[in-house]
Amino acid sequence: MHLFDAGSYKLLNMMQEIDQRAESDNADIYSDRNKQPEYEKCGLELRCGCTRTRRYTFKHLEIFNNPKGALFFLSLTSFLQGSVISGFYNISVSTIEKRFSLRSSETGFISSACDIAGSFAIPVFTYIGGTGHKPLWTGSGVFIMGLGSLFLSIPHFAAPVYSIVNLANFDCATHEACGEIDLRVYRFSFIIGQMLLGIGSTPLYTLALAYLDENVDQAISSTYHGIFYAASLLGPGVGYLLGGYFLTHFTTMEDPEGVAPENPLWIGNWWLGFLLVGILLIVICLPISMYPEQMPGTDRCRRNRENELHYHESTAKVKGDARFGRSIKDAPRSLAIFLKNPTVMIISFANALDSGMMIGVATFGPKYVESMFTVSASEAAFYFGLIAIGTASSAHIICGVLITRLKLSVPQMLKMSVACATIAFCFLTAFYISCDNADIAGVFTNGSERTCEIEMECGCATNLYRPVCGSDNVTYLSFCNADCIIDAFGNLVNCSMVDGSQSTATDGPCQHETCPKLGTFLAVVSLAVFFTFMKGQTTLQSSLRVVPFTQRSFTMGVQWLIIRLAGSVPLPIVFGKVIDMSCVTWGLHCGECGSCHIYDNHLMATLMGSLALSLKGVNVFLLILANVCYKPPPVESPVSFEGRDDLALLKHSSMSRSLPSITTT
Repeated sequence: MHLFDAGSYKLLNMMQEIDQRAESDNADIYSDRNKQPEYEKCGLELRCGCTRTRRYTFKHLEIFNNPKGALFFLSLTSFLQGSVISGFYNISVSTIEKRFSLRSSETGFISSACDIAGSFAIPVFTYIGGTGHKPLWTGSGVFIMGLGSLFLSIPHFAAPVYSIVNLANFDCATHEACGEIDLRVYRFSFIIGQMLLGIGSTPLYTLALAYLDENVDQAISSTYHGIFYAASLLGPGVGYLLGGYFLTHFTTMEDPEGVAPENPLWIGNWWLGFLLVGILLIVICLPISMYPEQMPGTDRCRRNRENELHYHESTAKVKGDARFGRSIKDAPRSLAIFLKNPTVMIISFANALDSGMMIGVATFGPKYVESMFTVSASEAAFYFGLIAIGTASSAHIICGVLITRLKLSVPQMLKMSVACATIAFCFLTAFYISCDNADIAGVFTNGSERTCEIEMECGCATNLYRPVCGSDNVTYLSFCNADCIIDAFGNLVNCSMVDGSQSTATDGPCQHETCPKLGTFLAVVSLAVFFTFMKGQTTLQSSLRVVPFTQRSFTMGVQWLIIRLAGSVPLPIVFGKVIDMSCVTWGLHCGECGSCHIYDNHLMATLMGSLALSLKGVNVFLLILANVCYKPPPVESPVSFEGRDDLALLKHSSMSRSLPSITTT
């Protein structure tokens, strides 16, 4: 009696052929199994002409040539990148606006310039770079980011030195708002710097993520990505805290006498962080560029990774085809495959809304807290730094570990995304919390009509904004508005517009207690941020798993293009415009509307809350739609090898070696 029938013999013969083919393929790559190939070693590549490439390796650096080493350097880079774009810049928005007379819509456009430039760089980095040496392309991008960070600090060195003029030197009749040079021209340096940062960060969030995914097992990919994104969100937190500390020091590094950081005339040190991070990014680009195109022993990690892709005939045809996507001729077909995948398309637009909203909140959130709750720029930076560190960064790590531990499938991750987004939607109602406006003569003074010094296209404006606090505990836009006289000792006396017997004033606005609602606002916003970023890893892993393995770099690139064009580019400008809409008193600079001096807190809260909830509501709807549209691949027959990858076949082959010898009776 035969223990195995003819079909079993045929199956075993097939397994032996697969073993022989795998050994033959490995022999082409490894001339000696005990010798690591050159392309898997750390080194630098020098290209001569179009085809000749020589690689110089460094054996002493092999200790870092593993996924953990790559994760460290890439996470450090994402940390520095986040500290610049979302940390130092965001916390310096109000300071930069005051220093260079810019409006919030303009600083919002400066923030969007990063994603505008990145959108144009995506096709180059993701498709061409995705088929080439990913670490080398990523390292080049890091170098460009370093240059961009240095560009952001240039206006400090190029503009005239800022100084606070003594009150005794002011003449209300001859004061001019325009100085020796129009400081608004320096906004172009900020735009160029942000564009370089956007171009350089493109491979970091596309090629680098794909590189990590390709060199680790699918089971721990989410943990690696969670750590990477946590570092990118830890960067803004540290940037807020460190930037807030820098703002407590004067921009010239020498603090002026008699002027505190709470004074609107104070210009903190906004540029030092850009300078330091720019130097660090240029240094760190070298070790990243030295990583090999493929890490040692990762062939097995690149197989059997397409078991959850969204089923469609076009994706089924390229599944397991390692050569697909290597040629530029495959680009149209790659794009067609992406467009025919409704799951990844919907996720991309949902993430676009979330990304744009978070960038808008991160950019103008500190300014919002500063104005709404009457705190200094450094204090607002401290609060947002704690939120970024305690919630945003931890959310990515927690979600990544949960996906790994629970081994969540794509449908489960999509359902988790909907749940997190819905909870975040509820907590975003925190933006409707508002505080009363301070008493400002001619603006918010109780019992008096609002006056307008100068009517411009932007609204009410003033040539001189140097607030003083009258003895009646009312803030005046300047000592000129209070009609004060400066005595020989520099004191403001005989202020005819100030009610009371003393009729005096002191330099600086009247100090009021911080709004008691600040604690509630920060707590609820922290929860909204936490659950918003909790869904970040679920949507990222879902996007990677529902596309063919060879399409992951391209998919990440197109997804980032959608995120930027539909979210990161327009929404910060929209948020800036919303902030401008709540302005009630503008400054004038060289005959133009400059930065806003006073906001209507109640109007700003209503506009910000309505915008945030509208965006989040659409985001929840799109994620529900992604759940409905996802179509898993059909279950393959256990005895059929058609369409399976080599690793699955090799597993069956290894089982055959454990079977007892074939005997007959």
